[in-house]
Amino acid sequence: MDQKMMKTLGGIIAGFVVFIFILFMISSCSNTTYTYDKLEAKMMDVAKSYFEANKDDLPKEDKDTKRL
Repeated sequence: MDQKMMKTLGGIIAGFVVFIFILFMISSCSNTTYTYDKLEAKMMDVAKSYFEANKDDLPKEDKDTKRL
């Protein structure tokens, strides 16, 4: 590998590490913790609100499948 490619690869890896570190810092500042039940309820609420707004994405009959 030539020197320019090594610098580019090193920059990409360093950028990825910095990105992960920033995400870690942001998530550690948040005091929101979810139990399994709270997380499940939140996911159900989000799914219901999504499909209420996008009724065309639902299957027409039971046991049908729909591919987006």
